Amino acid sequence: MTGLLPFSRRGIAAVLGGLLLLLAFDLPAAAKEQRVHGQGRLFKVTAAGVPPSHVFATMHATDPDVLHIPPPVARAFDASTRVLLELVTTPGIEARMAEAMLLPDGASLAEVAGPEIYAKLLRRAAVYGLPAKQVSRFRPWAAALIFSVPVSELNRTASGVMALDRSLQQAADARGKKVFGLETIDEQIALFSDMPEPEQIVSLGLTLDLNPNIDALFAEMKQAYIAGDLDKLHAMSLSMLGNNVDLVESFEKRFIEMRNRRMVERMARHVNQGGAFVAVGALHLSGENGILRLLEKRGYKITRVH
Repeated sequence: MTGLLPFSRRGIAAVLGGLLLLLAFDLPAAAKEQRVHGQGRLFKVTAAGVPPSHVFATMHATDPDVLHIPPPVARAFDASTRVLLELVTTPGIEARMAEAMLLPDGASLAEVAGPEIYAKLLRRAAVYGLPAKQVSRFRPWAAALIFSVPVSELNRTASGVMALDRSLQQAADARGKKVFGLETIDEQIALFSDMPEPEQIVSLGLTLDLNPNIDALFAEMKQAYIAGDLDKLHAMSLSMLGNNVDLVESFEKRFIEMRNRRMVERMARHVNQGGAFVAVGALHLSGENGILRLLEKRGYKITRVH
């Protein structure tokens, strides 16, 4: 269907956003838990004596509905003096990510993943128009990211459509706003590369099993995002992992809680100056260990705007 190289300069943006898709699928057994700050997409952060800042929940996607910016969000963005993103994307960063996705020379994903999972991988690769020689070079976590993204997302990215986070970065640059990253590319790569290989392979298998239904799953996730239902997004992320307690704990600690603490620590100085617009993935906002609650614990007042 498409000959897109997933690690090309344009395609890499979709892969960078694959984590949210990979870990946010809804299964029938999902139990929706009411969490602190579990509803909303835009929140005002008030600190004494400075203009307010805002935290905006993003979805790492190119879908037109996701790219639509509601008026309250646009006003908060326009009023900001600096924009904070999970990662500031540059061509050098894209190349670094592409390099990290590949196995060492001479290694093959067929040997790493085993015959059963690799056979599934080849079947899904054929649907995506990716040759076996190409996919055999990916590390397990990289293959999981690629097949967590619908073909439509990859095609839009290949045609030059930017994901929401990247479009916010471009808008900030165009208006002369200062742009800061809350994480480095090496930190984001380490989230995956430091995963034990057995966990990577299990995640790849789960992703390949879900991939035939990815369009419907993506649509359901998008609907929850647009509705600002952060509680549902959290339930979706955990239910995708099924009854694998180790994976659930690893996901919560590695991909959410550890990163939340790191990002709050780095955004604090900007919030203290006021006028910051913080855009991070929706899964990072809610819950007792979410970014919004961590900011409250530091003495900031959090108010839902949208």
